[in-house]
Amino acid sequence: MYHPKKRFPVVPSRWGFTLVELLVVIAIIGMLVGLLLPAVQQAREAARRMSCANNLRQLTLGMLNYESANNGFPIGAYTWEGDDMSARTDRWRADHSWYSQIGPYIEQMAWYTQINLEISMSHSSNDNARRHKMNIFACPSDMGLVENEWNSKNYARVRSNYLVNWGNTDYSQKDKRESGETVKFGGAPFQPRVKTPLSRIRDGLSNTMILSEVKVIPPCGNTWAGSISEPSVTVGCGFTAWNLPNAQVADAITACPDIADWEAMRIPKPIFTDDLGQYLTPRSFHNGVVDVFHCDGSGRFLSNGINKEVWRAMATASGHDLATMAE
Repeated sequence: MYHPKKRFPVVPSRWGFTLVELLVVIAIIGMLVGLLLPAVQQAREAARRMSCANNLRQLTLGMLNYESANNGFPIGAYTWEGDDMSARTDRWRADHSWYSQIGPYIEQMAWYTQINLEISMSHSSNDNARRHKMNIFACPSDMGLVENEWNSKNYARVRSNYLVNWGNTDYSQKDKRESGETVKFGGAPFQPRVKTPLSRIRDGLSNTMILSEVKVIPPCGNTWAGSISEPSVTVGCGFTAWNLPNAQVADAITACPDIADWEAMRIPKPIFTDDLGQYLTPRSFHNGVVDVFHCDGSGRFLSNGINKEVWRAMATASGHDLATMAE
């Protein structure tokens, strides 16, 4: 018979996890996270790599617009070795490069109007312009824009990731010896004192590099660590194709190579040379590749293992060669 007032004992729930079951679940979650993390990191690096390519694309378009308006690419270096610097108040290697001229063509007119091209880039009146930071010059896979010699009104400037093509040998833009043979300098889109029109790039616009990336040197206090990653001044404004991309062969730079932490940057410790003897290699933190753009506006990621002759041919503007492009 049913008794509405009769209460039945409540049986406590026995659902739950034992300690062993919890440990197993935690271990499975840990393994899943371990499997997922590399994929997430790869996706993030792919996004950073595309962002880097977009920066180079915008700079390349700016260069091409400059060339169209001025009948030539920007002057690679306003002054050069042997020039009289008395009217410009500083050394030639610290003078203006292409960097000072590109502002109106990359939507940086306000910055450009601060620059006095009639005197050296290292004159104190150009201090604000040298300190100006533009994200378009920073690869997101690297450490970003780095302040260099920041307490100096004459030499404070920003290290960044993108340099122009200075040719297939070294900064002298002359023939260079290698293993007893002479490597002929084949011209370059950028050179001292003069503009280079597209008509002088006879190797083909799609076969001739215009811009590439380099790794940024970390802060070194108020001491100059060297000419790598310094597009705002003459001595650090261009890369050369003497070494392969990301080569484990030392660069030759202007500065004491004992200052920076080269191992942390994964750059072989450079050797010291004079200004015109230096060669700066394209390098990046992208896995196994370096990003380059060409004089026709096209870009690609080139493998570290690209053939040396092809690589150097891509750096020449009038070497009478047709570089076989490699992905």
